Amino acid sequence: MASDLTALRTQRPDLVQQVEYTLTPKYYQHKAYEDKLAILVCQIKIWKANGNDWFSIPSANQCLTIRECESIEVSDSAKNLINKAVVKFPRGTVINLSSRKEKDVTSGDKADSTDKENTLITANNDGDITTSPTALFSEDGISTTSMAANYDDKGLIDFNRTKNEPALLSPNDVAVGNRIEIRLGYAYSETEFKKMNTADSDPNMDVVFTGFITAISVDTPLELECTNMAHILASVSTPNISAKATLMVKDFLDDDGTYHLLQDTGIPLAAASKGSTISVSGGSISNNLTIADVLTEWSKSGVLCIMETKSDGSVQLRVGLTYYAGKGDGLPNNDKKYITYNGGNNSVKLIQFDWDVAHDKLNLKRNDKKYLAVEAQGRTKDNQFFKLTLRKNPNPDDEGWVIDSDGQFQVVNRRKVKDRKKMKFVNGTYSTKRIEGHLTDPAKLDKYHVIQYISTKVGITEEELIEEAKQYWANYNPNGISGSIEIFGDLLVRPTDIIGLIDVRQPEKNGYYYVEAVNTTFGMNGYRRELHIPFKIATFSKPVQII
Repeated sequence: MASDLTALRTQRPDLVQQVEYTLTPKYYQHKAYEDKLAILVCQIKIWKANGNDWFSIPSANQCLTIRECESIEVSDSAKNLINKAVVKFPRGTVINLSSRKEKDVTSGDKADSTDKENTLITANNDGDITTSPTALFSEDGISTTSMAANYDDKGLIDFNRTKNEPALLSPNDVAVGNRIEIRLGYAYSETEFKKMNTADSDPNMDVVFTGFITAISVDTPLELECTNMAHILASVSTPNISAKATLMVKDFLDDDGTYHLLQDTGIPLAAASKGSTISVSGGSISNNLTIADVLTEWSKSGVLCIMETKSDGSVQLRVGLTYYAGKGDGLPNNDKKYITYNGGNNSVKLIQFDWDVAHDKLNLKRNDKKYLAVEAQGRTKDNQFFKLTLRKNPNPDDEGWVIDSDGQFQVVNRRKVKDRKKMKFVNGTYSTKRIEGHLTDPAKLDKYHVIQYISTKVGITEEELIEEAKQYWANYNPNGISGSIEIFGDLLVRPTDIIGLIDVRQPEKNGYYYVEAVNTTFGMNGYRRELHIPFKIATFSKPVQII
C-alpha cells in the first residue's frame, strides 16, 4: 500500500481546472496523495536571431542554454503592448556551453578525492561542473576557468582563462539584442527532473516569456532586463498616413490592408484579429512614430493590442476591444471583436482557493452606488473625441433609482477634445499633438468612485453617449471582490482569460473574473503567478456542489 502511495505521489498531477462553462460549477475534492513534492525546473535559451526569423531556435550546440538562476520576474498585462522580464544569475551559474561541449573538464577536488574527468556536457548534465578553482578545462595542458563579469560592453559574462586557452563562451553569446526564451515548470520525481533538465524542449514546461535582451548589469547578482516581442514593433517606423475617413484595424494590420504595418516584421496577426472592422483612427500619422506608438494610442480608445505567446514559443498580435468597453458581456465571450474571444470554445479555468491559491490578496468592496460616477468618452463623425461624466443627482431628497426619470442624473465635467495641433517640422513631416478642449460644468469628484466607459460607436452624439452611460451605470455593480490572488505555477493563466474562483469557506468570492495582468515569479520562494482581477463579471447562480 505504501509503495502504491509513493508511486501516486511521484506521478504528474492531472489538472482539472479546464472545465465546461456553467453558472453552477462543481468543487473537486482533492485526495491526500495529490499533495505532491515538486521540483522547480527552468530552461533559459539565448541566441542571436537570423534576420527576421525570430522563432527559429538554433540547434543545441549553437544555442546558449542556462538551467539555473537566482530569480525570474515576468510582468504581463493586457493594458500594455510592451511587457518585460528580469532574470538574475548568481556568479557561478552553470551554463550549458554551446561551443566546447565535447572537451574534457575536471571537476571536484583532489584534496578529498572527489575529482573526476568527463566531457563538459556530461559533467554539466550531472551537475558536476563548477566555477571554483578546481573546475579545470583540458586543452594543451590544464588551466583554470571561472565566470566573471565582462566590462567591454559586449555582453554579460566571460571566462577567465590563460592566454593560450580557447574560450568556452564568447562575450557575444549573452549580449544586448540577443533573443531569449524562458520556460518554467515542475518535476514530480528525480527521474522526471533529469529528463526535463536535459531535454531540448519538454512539453511539461510552459513558455512564460520570449523576447529580447535589452539591458545587462554587471552587479552581483548578474542581471538581464528583457522586453517581449513588441520590441520589434517599437523599432519600426510607420509610413506617413493622412486619411479623412475613419480607418479600421484591418486597414493597418491585415496583409491585404491599405498600410500592412506588420509586413516584414516577422510578427503575424492572430487569425481572430484578421478582417477586424473595429474603428481605430482617422486623421494623420507621421513617420516619426513607431508601430508600437500607434498601437499603444489605440488603447486610449478601448482597443487593446497584446502579444499572445503560443505553446511552441512563437507569438502573434491580438487586437480587440476591452471586455468592459461597450457590450462586452456574455460568457464565454465568442465575439471576435473582443480581446476576451476564446476561439469559440465553451471552457473556462476554475481555481479552488483551498488547493490552487498560495496567497489571497483580494479585497471586499462595499460602495454606495449614489457615489458612483461614469466618465464616458465618445467620438464624433469628424473623429473628434469628447468626454463627459454622469453621476447620480446629489439631491438628498432623491431616493429613486429609476434611470429614465427626469432629473435622476446630472452630467458634469464636459470636455471636447480639439483637433490635432501641428507641432515643429521633424524628419520631413510635421508632428501633431491632440489637445483637450475647455472644461464645462466642472465638479469635484474626489468622494466618488469614478469608472471609465468608452463607446464603440463612431459618430455618436452627446445625447446618445449619455444614454449609454446611464445603462452602464445601472448595470455596474460597485460591490464585490477585487484585487489579486497568487496561484501556483502549474496553472497557466494569461491576461484576458476569464477564470472562475471557488471558495467553499467564503462563498462571497465565488464567481467569474476577468484577468487583467499576470506577474510570474520564479526563484527561492517558489514558482508563482499573481493574477490581477479588477472586478467580478458574473456570480454563480447556485451554491457550489462538492464532488
